[in-house]
Amino acid sequence: PTCILILKKNRKKDEGILFIDASKEFDNTYQLNKLRKEDIEKIIDTYKYKKEINRYSHYADIKEIKENDFNLNIKRYVNTYEEKEKIDIQETIKEIKQIKKNIHELNLKEEKLLNKLNIDFK
Repeated sequence: PTCILILKKNRKKDEGILFIDASKEFDNTYQLNKLRKEDIEKIIDTYKYKKEINRYSHYADIKEIKENDFNLNIKRYVNTYEEKEKIDIQETIKEIKQIKKNIHELNLKEEKLLNKLNIDFK
């Protein structure tokens, strides 16, 4: 992981911190994570306009940071958790049974066609 800190000399005392989690914004060509031009532009745009984007960025004021015991771990401020889709086991079993039935029927059709053509496929 990489962390970029932007520090300002003339910072206002009560100014908060903008957290940006761009950990999913990259190109993974040749097993090397590299920010693309559009990823960099999104980061700059988010920073420049202090945008709050769900699962991407959050502007935390000093009060919120204090409430978190001044812990600056990005996961405290930007929730990137995505709930996984729940799988209906019974429905999945039903689908598997139907697929197996379809395969069996297709195998029977194939066997009949091969027999008609006098081709021994066994």
